[in-house]
Parts: sequence; structure tokens; C-alpha cells
Amino acid sequence: MRSYHLTMTPTPVARLNCLRLMVGWLILGASLAGAGEAVPASKPIPSKGKPAVVEVTREDIARQARSEITSRPMNRGTLWNRWLEDKGGGQRLAVWIPDGITEVRGVLFSMHRASEAERSELQAWCRSLDFALLGGLIRWSGFQWLVPDQLADIGKASGHPEIANAPLVLMGFSRNCGASSNLTRLLDGGAERVLCCLYGGGPGASVNSADPSDLALFKAVPILQINGDDDPFVGGLAWPTKIYPGVRAAGLPFATAVDRRTGHGWKRSLALHIPFVAAMIANRVPAGASTKAGPIRLKPWSDAGLLADPGSWNGLDLGEPMAAAAWTGSATAAAWLPDADTAASWRSFCSTQTPCEPQAESLPAGSVRLRLDPPPPTGATVRWKASSRDLGPGNGADGGLETTALATGAHSVHAEVSVTGQRLVTRPIPVIAGAFVDQLAGMKAAGRADLPINAAILADAERSTLHVLQQRRDAVAATGSWREVLREDFAKDLDPARWYEYYHLAPDSPAAKASDSTAKVVDGVLEVAGSKQAVAMLRYVWPDAVAVEYRCRAPDAKICDLSVVVAGRPAGRFPWNQGAMFQFGGTYNQATRFMVQEQPKAECAVRIVPGTWHQVRVERRQRLLTAWVDGVQVTTYEMTEEEQDGIYSNRIGLYTFGSRGQYDDLRISIRASDQPAGSSHQPAMPSDAALDAAVAALVALAGSPWYDQRFSAEQLLKGYCLELLPAMRRALDRGAITDAALADRLREIVAAAPPF
Repeated sequence: MRSYHLTMTPTPVARLNCLRLMVGWLILGASLAGAGEAVPASKPIPSKGKPAVVEVTREDIARQARSEITSRPMNRGTLWNRWLEDKGGGQRLAVWIPDGITEVRGVLFSMHRASEAERSELQAWCRSLDFALLGGLIRWSGFQWLVPDQLADIGKASGHPEIANAPLVLMGFSRNCGASSNLTRLLDGGAERVLCCLYGGGPGASVNSADPSDLALFKAVPILQINGDDDPFVGGLAWPTKIYPGVRAAGLPFATAVDRRTGHGWKRSLALHIPFVAAMIANRVPAGASTKAGPIRLKPWSDAGLLADPGSWNGLDLGEPMAAAAWTGSATAAAWLPDADTAASWRSFCSTQTPCEPQAESLPAGSVRLRLDPPPPTGATVRWKASSRDLGPGNGADGGLETTALATGAHSVHAEVSVTGQRLVTRPIPVIAGAFVDQLAGMKAAGRADLPINAAILADAERSTLHVLQQRRDAVAATGSWREVLREDFAKDLDPARWYEYYHLAPDSPAAKASDSTAKVVDGVLEVAGSKQAVAMLRYVWPDAVAVEYRCRAPDAKICDLSVVVAGRPAGRFPWNQGAMFQFGGTYNQATRFMVQEQPKAECAVRIVPGTWHQVRVERRQRLLTAWVDGVQVTTYEMTEEEQDGIYSNRIGLYTFGSRGQYDDLRISIRASDQPAGSSHQPAMPSDAALDAAVAALVALAGSPWYDQRFSAEQLLKGYCLELLPAMRRALDRGAITDAALADRLREIVAAAPPF
């Protein structure tokens, strides 16, 4: 459980944490707005034909609302937090500082979300460099002052005031590539303050090479951009083949690499980030420089570096890197690399001719045993490398090597495998301080830190109560049986207390006025129709284990979707956005599948038969989704933990698109325990006092001045509404909630609980 240790006198807002960035994009128009210091008014500067530009001063930024600084131990270090102006999805800066260092020599700033500071693999890397790790999404006007000012404040609180003088490594992904470039431009002395930029998933180059000042800046500050070969936002290999040559033509120290079998996200980037940043430190940090003596004035990048032939960027025809001065080919077609270490790791990173994968096992006394899995081909010779440094030959069937050369520092390790006259390379892996570092595990841990049950700042006892409720649900989902709790035969008109048409939830809204979607009972069946999306949505929030069964028919020649949303949003552009839907006959009867987090999963061949009544059943048992059509199981899909964690809400709705769908005989079931009360198959239900305390804590957080806490509290009250319902009613009946707006919102949550 999380416990927070305050560095100052605690206040109600001094014990806060953050929620994942994506929930910050959600608009909770009726969410629980709390008190907070108002943003000082700024004077608009009118301009012809353009929106007014808001002038923001450093004094404006200094006056913005912010919380006290909090801290807690984490992973042989300390995590420091501060909440800032409650803009959009709420903002928080988090700084992790490793224990035992006497001087913070640099700051790795991942501009994505505050929980980036909780990524264990980045913490390990920063520890090896004596760096701090900063996380936060700060993209509003004035961030060039806010970031260094907050680092200075946190530095004083942490006992490391020198952090304000430390060089920055800016890590930006997707649209944060441009934001990181902007920060480099806007910081006072940006070229002397930013060591390098690590980018990925950005569709452009994030540099305006036609602007002489931008060109000069980024000739001093090198960039490494790593994109996935299956990333639709950058067009896959279109980025290195179409965008990158323009970067090279401008003569920028800009490296790029392709992460194989990867979409819009990083999987293995750390193995290439390690040598790249090491090259920056070696080239740009003045000898003997100390952050304790004052701000580090970085030298501009001055090395011509190496060039390599990337071939067609498919990883099959990579050339050997060579000094730029020796290069005789086209410079615009070459890949630029800062030094031999980065070049060696780049070649292994980009190659698709990888016969096996390297593994690293930590042994006593700092020793590491390296091996290949699967084993190399018979007769192959193996040499192990830490970037360009030779570690020695591999031996035995698995090409293994035991070495102490990796006991300290951060390394990018790969193997060269020579067989039948051909020298192949494995992909590199990061080994830091004698241990393999799992990048995906670190990213996953940071993502889970943003879940409401972890992000909400609660006492250990209150959080434990919620964990017990989840454990009880998981046990029932695994061992219980289905119990029908709702039946609808559509003999009468839709009850507005139970149903609503998704796009007409707010009848006077622009979305409702622009939509012709309808949901109504016609001749004893529910008809859902519209020229675009149309959804008959139930108002209730359901458990994670639910089964929906219904009959459906496409009565017209135009057929598209007799689908069911099983984990849907209450409102918004798409009901299945950040959720799950069984799509029966989607894309005008060309696809039947699950849609999970907007991605198609588990396609099957079954289709809608025009004019025929079909029987559909869809079950969701936590992560497992299964669908039957006409009594036959047609598809199943098990969500990943990340997909399940990303589900925003559990509404149920009947969905069609651009057509007319008919539905009848709806049945909804939930999992119920088959065991007698008090049996050992699940934890005991928390006491009324414990449930009352949890509700009181969540209602208090719902009045927080910080968005992520309001959002987390509301999600938890909704998500556990069945179990917390008696406690919520008791709180309302006792008049324990003195804030009228909070009391009204709690009544709405109570009303949204299923009536069983």
C-alpha cells in the first residue's frame, strides 16, 4: 500500500498522487469541481484573423496554484511530488532521486505523465548516471519557467539544490516530441541546458530546418528518434525513408532507428538510449564540471560522428558504420550516429537478421552470465559485445559467457553470431549494474500507478478495503455462476430511468442536434437506427463479470452492426472508446470481432443473415471475452492487463451504425457466489465501519482541487458502487456530506447502480 511522508505540515491537498494521462483527456463536465486558486487573468493581444494570443509572464506562472511538496520512499530512492495548476487533465510533477548520491549530475525528463518518474528501468539507468528522473506533462504557456522553478523548489526540499543546475535529457513521445523541442527553444540558454532529446512516434522532425535559429539550436543539441515499424502515426517505415532524408540534408546531428514489431510505443528503446546519452555526456559536458558549483554550461555538439547505410530500413541490408569523413556515398541517404558505441548498438537494434535473443542472469559478486535463447546453430561462433566493446567469446551450447565487466554502469549488450561465413547480430538488451533491466515491466508498473485504486491518496486501511472488494469480485468471477439480474422484452416504451440514446444524453448539445440516431420500441422490439452511430444505452454501471444475451435482426437491405457494448463510456464520441464491444456484422457486415481499446481483436467468419433473427450471447469475465451466435461459440479474446486497466467505464449498450437494427429479449447476468456466506473461497466482506470510512475518504477526495484525485474518487465510487451502495446511502441519510454539490453527485452515482 502507498504511504506518503510529507516534508511540510500536511494539508488536505498535500497528500495527492496522479492518474494516467489518457484519463486527463476525458471531459467530466459534471465532475466534482473543487476549490482552487484562480489563474490570474492574462491580457489577450488581438491579431487580425487569428485567435487572441495570451501573454503569460514568469510572475503569472509563479502565482499559479500548487500543492505542498510530498515525498515517499521508492526503489532505493525518494519520489517527490507537487501538484500544479489544475489545467485540463490536471498536472503533477514527480521527481525520483536515487539514494546515496552526493551530486545530481543530470535530469532525465520524460514529458508524458508524472508516473514516468516511477518507471523502474529508467530509475536504474538514472542511478547509474547519478541523474534524477522527472516525470510530468507540462505543455502550457510558460513551461520554460515552470519546469526549472519547480526543479529548484524540489531540489531545496530534497536536499539536492544542485538539481536546478543539472543538464536536461528530454524524452518525448508522439506529440511530446514537439513539446520537448519547444522547451529546448524556450528555456533560457536552451542549447547550454539540454543535453539531448530522445524522441519516438512523432510524425514530423520536430525541427524547423528552414529557420536559421532552429537549425543552429539543434545542431548544438542532438536528437535520437526511435519509431516502431508498425506505428501508423509515423507511417511505419515512411518516416525514415521520407522524413529523415530532409533532416540529413540539413546537416543536423539527428539519429534514428526502427523498433521492430512495434506500434505507437517503445518496447526496446532503452538499449539504444544508453549509448546515445553516454556519447552526449562524453562530448558535451565540460571536464570537471559540477552542478554544485553552478549551472552546467554544455558545449555544443562538435563531432561529425559516423554514417551508416540503412539500406531500405528493413533491417536486412545494413551497412557497417564508418567515420563521416570517410563516407563517400550520399549523406542524405545515410544514418547519422554520434560515436562507435551508439553505431554498434544501432546496427544490432535495427537488424532483422537476429538468430536468437540474448539473456542475462545476475550472479554473486557482480558477475553476469550471458547466454542465447534459442541456442545458436551448431558450429556457430559467438562473441559478446557491450556496444562496440568486446566482452569475449561465447561457449557451450547456449553461447554463454560469464563476465564481471557489466558489474557497474549501464550497458547495451548484444552478441555477434557467425555461421557459414555470415556474421549476424542479436538485438541488444540493457544490462545495468550487473542486472538485466526489463523495460516493459518498468513501463507497466508506471501505468498501473495511474489506476484510480493506486492514484487516489487514501490511508492504507481505506485502500485495503477497496482491494478486498476487488479480490471478492475476482473470486466470484472464477468460481461463481451466472445469475440473471435484468430482463427486458420491450413490451412497453423504453423507460427513461433505465435507457437513453447515447448521442442524445444531453438533448440540447451540439452532438445531439447533429445526430439523427434513435432508440425506440416499435411493435414489441427495440429499434436502434441512424445514418451514423446509434446506441441504446443502459444507465447502470456493471461489474467486470457480466453476460449479455439478446435476439437481433437486420430488417433492411443495408446491414451494419447488431453489436453490443459490454464495457462502454456513459457519453462521448464513441461508446466503446477505452472499452470493449462485440461487433457483430461490423463494417457493413464485413467483420465480426471484439473491439478492445479501439483495436480489432479475434476476427471470425460469422455474418448477419438479412432478415433472420439471431441469438447472441457475450460474456465478459474480467479479462476474458467470449461470444456465441445462434448457440455456437464464434470468438474469444483475453484482454491484456493493460487493456483491462485502460477500460474507462462499464456501461452496456446495443449498437448499430448507418442502418436499422432490431433487438429483443435482452437478458443480463452477473457472476454470483455459489458458496455459503463465510466460506473460504473469497475474503470476508469488509465491515460497515470500513466501508463507511472508504466512502468518506473517497467523497473527501472528490472535493479535491486537483483533477486526478476528483477523477480517481469518482471512478472508484462508480466502479465499486454495488459493494459501496449501502455505505453511500448511509452517508447521504446521515447528512454527513456538507457540500451540496458533492452530495448531489453522490446521489447520481447511487442512482446509476443496477437495481438488484
